[in-house]
Amino acid sequence: MAYKVNASGRSYRNGMALLDDMRSLIIDEIVKEGGDRVAGYMPVTYKEIARRLSVSRQSVKKIWRQFCESNDISVKSRGGSHNFKLTPDDLELIETRLLRVPFR
Repeated sequence: MAYKVNASGRSYRNGMALLDDMRSLIIDEIVKEGGDRVAGYMPVTYKEIARRLSVSRQSVKKIWRQFCESNDISVKSRGGSHNFKLTPDDLELIETRLLRVPFR
């Protein structure tokens, strides 16, 4: 997957979350400006913080909301199952078939 450059000049990869250090920096900037996690109050706009840190406004908004709701800035896990689709019987059958095929 290739890196792209956003409108602010920061490189990013589609589908990849911002690293925890950048998330912390966003929260630090908001708190430095007088933001209050408990009230969800933010004296500056998302756009202003986004411009300063060269990230998207939506990223700032999402990270601040997550921080206000759960006091956590870590990346949320994405859905989906990581279970094997093959049963142990299927794997045994594949191994048996592979052992029968002569190698060239």
